[in-house]
Amino acid sequence: MGKDIPLGRIAGIKLGMSVSVLLIASYYTVQLALSGFPAWSLGHSSTAYWIAGAAGALLLFLSLLVHELGHALVARDEGIGVHSMSLTLLGGVTRMESSPTTAGAEFRVSVVGPIASAACGVAFLVVAFLIPDHGIWNLVGTVFWWGGLVNLFLAALNMVPAAPLDGGKVLSAAIWRVTGNQALAQTWSAAAGIVTGMVLVTIGVRNLRGADGDPLFGAGALLVGAFIAYSAVQQLRAAPIYRALEGRTVADAMAADPPAAPAWSSVADFLRTSSPRPEHQAYPVIGPDGRVEGLLTAAAIRAVPPVRWETLEVGSLAYPLERLTVVRADDALLPALQRIEGGDVAHALVVAADGAIVGTLDPSALQRTLDETPTEREPSGV
Repeated sequence: MGKDIPLGRIAGIKLGMSVSVLLIASYYTVQLALSGFPAWSLGHSSTAYWIAGAAGALLLFLSLLVHELGHALVARDEGIGVHSMSLTLLGGVTRMESSPTTAGAEFRVSVVGPIASAACGVAFLVVAFLIPDHGIWNLVGTVFWWGGLVNLFLAALNMVPAAPLDGGKVLSAAIWRVTGNQALAQTWSAAAGIVTGMVLVTIGVRNLRGADGDPLFGAGALLVGAFIAYSAVQQLRAAPIYRALEGRTVADAMAADPPAAPAWSSVADFLRTSSPRPEHQAYPVIGPDGRVEGLLTAAAIRAVPPVRWETLEVGSLAYPLERLTVVRADDALLPALQRIEGGDVAHALVVAADGAIVGTLDPSALQRTLDETPTEREPSGV
């Protein structure tokens, strides 16, 4: 989870928080305690307003957690592994092993976040309505009222059909479903994201420069717009990869039939007796019972001085099976590569439908596939 502050696990999923969250939470607390709640709920002590400000900030980030948890749980139901969830300066992020493999899965994983935010918003407003409207209870109700409105706003904002917002992914899923072309869907949602981001940047600049503008709103619009535009540009750059890998399976890119390395043999003996092809950069390690125990990589061999190869056993240099990513030969190629990228080892074992090892896969397969993809050329004139 990088430099995130670990917060434990929810539903078995790692939860972390960026240091920036502490800064933005402090900002919300100060703004709500000094100007927001004193204007909306009159007649309370300074201590009460500070407690309410902190409670409002906490309520916001708890609802953001519900939003991300919705993404994570639906992704897991779709068979997509989830590495972690993290609260960040601009909301939150769910780190999944791979992207959804169907338009329906992408729609369900994406739309559940705004639905969760809207549900929190409605629930908070109902609580605010039920709380008595007098004394300190009025301030408590105001905290829930504010949290409800903010969540409804976030739900609406996230459904704007522009990448990288959830609404952009919903738009992408819809185009993908209609056209059957994921690359085209990614391109259109990214274009919408760039336009949306630039509009927000323009609004932000005008508010910052105008005499009657709101500097705080302008700074927020500028920050959010720049983030949306940058993320959309990154997605647009990735569209050719989606196009090149469309319809490709692991079997199309794997290094097939790598030589097996006996766990008890020395590295030198394995190198003398095997004849790997150039694309073979990883080798299944076989135990005395014939079962696969791990994976030996060419990089690991090269990292050891050759003088040790005669005495170093293959099994002691191999990655153990529990650290490896295992993919099927008929899996879609792009999600398989994404799983490898997020794993502990930059190589995966490829198995057939019957469980037999048929190859290995590593990130270099992406470049090989792109190199083998014919360039589309326009027909020449007569």
